[in-house]
Amino acid sequence: MLISLPLALWVFNILLINEIPDMAADAQAGKRTLPVRLGRRAAAVIYAATNALALAAVAFAVAEDLLPPLAIAVPLLLAMAALYVAAKLVGAESARLVLERTIKATLAVHTFGGLWLTAFVAAS
Repeated sequence: MLISLPLALWVFNILLINEIPDMAADAQAGKRTLPVRLGRRAAAVIYAATNALALAAVAFAVAEDLLPPLAIAVPLLLAMAALYVAAKLVGAESARLVLERTIKATLAVHTFGGLWLTAFVAAS
């Protein structure tokens, strides 16, 4: 279960970030998504925190000898990339291209992180 936690958190971020481009339309339609309720800045903080939790879960799995120490490498890099994405979310009020790139980056975090962890689980 612990090893699946980072994947679940990365999926949560996919869902979260996909709601951000539609915030204005969702608010007008009465949809109360998390970004609509809390705002873009809070959504960016949640996004960064979720990635930090994913990294912490991998670090805990390494500390408990469920994964080898090398398993932390890619999630650490992905967490740093997620901080960059979170910063872009705050500053990109209307830049559709920036939002598209942050969505693609979020998908990449999930894909690379998932493949990385799967490789370590399969090897052990």
